[in-house]
Parts: sequence; structure tokens; C-alpha cells
Amino acid sequence: MPRALFVSPSITVGATSRNHRRGPVIAPTERAFGSRKATPVAFGLSIALLVLCGTGLVRAFESVEAAQPTSEQRAPATDQATNTPTQNTEAPISLLVSVCTDKPIYRNGERVRLTIKVFNPRGDLQPSVVDILINRAGSTAPRDLYKNLMQAKDGPLTDDGYQVQLPLPEIGDAWNDQHEEFEVRVGAISRDGILGDVAITSFAAEEVGWGCLVKIFVPPLGFVLVMVAACLWISLKSPGRPMAKLAILVLYSAGFLFLLLALTAPLLVSLSPGTEALFRTTPVGVVKVAASKAADIYWAVNIGGVIDSDGTLKGGFAVPLYVLILSVVGAVISMLLELPAFLRTYEAIPTSGPEESKEASKLSSEVFKYFVYILTGPFLGMIVYSLASLLSSTNAFVLSILSFSVGFISDGVVETMVSFSTSLLNKAKGNTTGGAPNTKASSSQSRDSKPTVTPPSDQSGGAPP
Repeated sequence: MPRALFVSPSITVGATSRNHRRGPVIAPTERAFGSRKATPVAFGLSIALLVLCGTGLVRAFESVEAAQPTSEQRAPATDQATNTPTQNTEAPISLLVSVCTDKPIYRNGERVRLTIKVFNPRGDLQPSVVDILINRAGSTAPRDLYKNLMQAKDGPLTDDGYQVQLPLPEIGDAWNDQHEEFEVRVGAISRDGILGDVAITSFAAEEVGWGCLVKIFVPPLGFVLVMVAACLWISLKSPGRPMAKLAILVLYSAGFLFLLLALTAPLLVSLSPGTEALFRTTPVGVVKVAASKAADIYWAVNIGGVIDSDGTLKGGFAVPLYVLILSVVGAVISMLLELPAFLRTYEAIPTSGPEESKEASKLSSEVFKYFVYILTGPFLGMIVYSLASLLSSTNAFVLSILSFSVGFISDGVVETMVSFSTSLLNKAKGNTTGGAPNTKASSSQSRDSKPTVTPPSDQSGGAPP
């Protein structure tokens, strides 16, 4: 009798467990949706599709954000009426600044002159200030020596409020120089309180000791003393041909050395900033100065003047250096032109006899005169410059020609000045005496002249009584 098919959960489970070795039992739902082997493949494809879609969306969002400009890259807003871009006045301003000093080295007591320039990249400075700070460079504990705030403006700013003040040297240390380095910091602050660029520069200050003064002034003073001693030695020698020859050699060598000193001394001063700073504060020295604020700066010999912080001369007398040098050059050339005449005179001196000493003394005095004419050349140049200043014709080319000419004819100029002064003195003496004869001179002349007594002649040839 055939069995009836009855499916129950228990039997199904049992049948499933019994048929486990044969393979899994396919449920009606599995037949409707496909086999169980196809389910993992579909699930994997679904996951891959979702990943691709998500990646595409992320890339799309990134491209959209990259295409949109940032707040810094956005175009400025435009005015609807004029269709022109409007200025964003609320943006912060960063200013640029520069600073420099007028001198690299200052003496103790001089004022430091700073030149400051402020620049705004946007073209408008707007209300802004400049912060100035000076302190010692290289100090482990820097201390502010000078502070100042200035209103920024178009064009350069100048500040000369700081005066160099070095500490006093220790006892026994006055022989050495005192040197200090300083640092200048200048910052530009905009109206928004933002500190822009900071400019830094430096300068030095020194106090010259006795050792440096000896090095500077002993060589020229020694040269002058040697020349004076040589002239005295020549004049005290017995007159003769050897003395005349020695006078020509020594005095002409002295003339060339004087010219070399006039040309190289200013060069040595310009190569040493410390020496230049020293001469700025001495009563007499070679300095760079301007006659006024609007005038050009030039090298000059300052006599009794004071140089201000802006480089102008206050009081005193300053002669351009080229005036003095050209007058010396002209005098030396004039002396060189007389050398052939001096040599002919020397060859004409007799080798013996009373005429030798006479001619040798005359030649030596003439050579010494021309050396004196070289020394008077710079002073004649000063006179020419003073006369030109009175006539308001201080053109550099005119002064150059006049300075060289007055040095070249210094012998004639000096002789004319001496004769003119002598005539004025004689006239002054004549006016004081009222034209009466000079009784003092006549009495002295009568005392100097001794009467000559002629003894009576004895015709017999005997002795007078």
C-alpha cells in the first residue's frame, strides 16, 4: 500500500538531515529567486556599484568646490551705477619702510640724522606712524637709548633727535680710542595697528684717544720741523758752491713734498671715516660741508666753523679744497720753471775768491724765496676765494682758473703786496709826523756817523805834534 506524503516541520527537518549527504534541499522560495550560488555574486556587484556611485559623487562635489573662488580670489564688488570696482577699505595694510644714516661714524656729542621713507603697496599711506628705536648693538641686555614716533607722509622723513653720548673713559685709558656700535630699528604701523616692515641699519660712534692724535698730527708737524731745521742749517753754513748746491737740492725737494702732501692728505682723510669724524669737530680740519641747505656738499678746509647735523657750516670760514690745491700746483710749476736759471747761476759761481761767497749767498736767498712763494700759494688762494665771494661769483670753473693763476704768479703777487704795504706804512708815518723831518732818524744817523779827523801834514816828514 503506497504511503501518503505528509510534510511536517519535523519530518522536513528530518528529511533534510537525512538527505544532507545528497545535497541541500531547495525550498520553493529559492526556486523563485534563483539558486543559492547566484546570491553572493549579485551582492558583490551591488556593493561595487554603490562604491562607484559614491566615488563619483565625492569627485563631483570636489570639482564644484574647486571651481568656486575663495574669499581672497573673489572679484571686488562693483558699483551698480558706474559698473566700477569698489575699494575694500577694511582690508589690513602692510607698510614698507627704509632707513639710513647720513654718516657711518659719529664723534661723541654729534647728532645722528636719520632719513626714513615709508611706502604702501596699495598707493595710499593713510594715517600711519613710524616707530624709531635706537639701542647698542651686540648687547646681551639691550636698553633703549632713543624712542620716537613720527607721522608718516609722502616723501622722506628726517629725525635728528638722538645725540651720541659715550661713557667717560676709565682713568688711565685716555690713550686708547673708545668705539661703540649702535643699531637703529624703524617700523611702520598702519592705522589698523598692524606692524608692517621693519628696517634695520647701524652706525658707530667713537672718541679719539691721545694715541690716535699722535698718529695723525705728528707726521705733518715733523715734516714742518725738519724743513725749518734744514733751512736754518743751510743758512748757518759758510757760503760757497757746496752751500748753494745743497740749498737747491733741499728746497726743491721740500717743494715737491709739500705738493705731495697737499694732494695725498685729503685722500688719506677720506679713506679713514674715523679721521673724517675727528676733523668735523675740530676748529681746523678737512671736512665735507655745504654753504647752505640748498647748496651742494663739497670738500673744504674749515677754519673756526661748526658743522650742523644737516651738513651745513655755521660760522667760521671754509675754503674749497680745490682752490688751495690748485694754488699750490701753480706755485710749484712756477718754481720748476726757475730751475734752469738757478742752475746757470750756480755754474757761474767762481770756485774761489770773495765772489764765491757773495754769489752763493745770493743764489741761496733766491731759491729760498721761491720756496716761500710755494708756502704762500694757499693763502693767496684764500684771498682770491674771499674776493670772489664778495663779488658773488663763486663759479667752480672761474675759481679754478684764478686759483691756479695766482699760484703761478705768486712771486709777483707777493712782491707787489709787500711794496704796496711798505708804501702805505711810509705814507702813514709821514702823515703822523706832519711832513716834518724825522728828528729821531736824523739824530740816530748823526750818532752812527763818526767825524773823520785829518792829521796835519808835516812837510818835513816828522811826526805831528
